[in-house]
Amino acid sequence: SVEEEEREALELLINSATDPIVVIDSAGVIERVNPACSLVFGYSIEELLGRNVTMLMPKKHAVQHGRYLERYFERKNNKSTSTVVGKGRDLEGRRKDGSSFPVFITVSECVMASKNKTVFIGIMRDMTEKE
Repeated sequence: SVEEEEREALELLINSATDPIVVIDSAGVIERVNPACSLVFGYSIEELLGRNVTMLMPKKHAVQHGRYLERYFERKNNKSTSTVVGKGRDLEGRRKDGSSFPVFITVSECVMASKNKTVFIGIMRDMTEKE
C-alpha cells in the first residue's frame, strides 16, 4: 500500500541519516533514536530507549533540562517565542564514556495527532572534526 511505502521510505531516511536523531516525549524520555545516535554517543539503541535524554548531556545542562521543558510549555501557553525549539544552537553532548563533545542541535516540536501527544525531535551534528 501507499502508506506502507511511505513508512518504509521514512524509516530508510531516518536510519540512513549520518547525524544523530532523537525523539523525546514532553517529559524528556527517549522514544526513538537512529543508528547514528548509537554510533556517535556510544550507547546501544536499547540502552537509550525509555531513558531520559539528559543522559546525552553534560551534567550542567542535564540538571536544567526538566526546567527547560517546563519553561518551553509556559512560553508556549503565553504565546511567547521559544529560545530553543525551531532554532539551531551549539551545545555539548556526553558520550557513554563520559567524554563531552561539541554538537550543533536543532529541535522541532511535533504533535502526533493520532495520539494527541507532543514530541520533540532533535537532530544533532557532531562538530568535533570541524573545530
